Amino acid sequence: ENVMETLKLFFVLHEFKALQEAVARLEFEVVQLIRENGGTWEMIGEELGISRQAAARRFSKPRGRRI
Repeated sequence: ENVMETLKLFFVLHEFKALQEAVARLEFEVVQLIRENGGTWEMIGEELGISRQAAARRFSKPRGRRI
């Protein structure tokens, strides 16, 4: 019975992680839309309770490698 309960809890943990990843992807897409529509890093940072620099670091699209 304990083993079965533990397996159920691991399943819940796995699902929770998947939800977190989905929310993070959605958050990234929303931030990109905000930026495309004139929102600033300062505005985004303020809404999320972080600095504009932290918002830019967290949500900037990756740039290609420079040679």
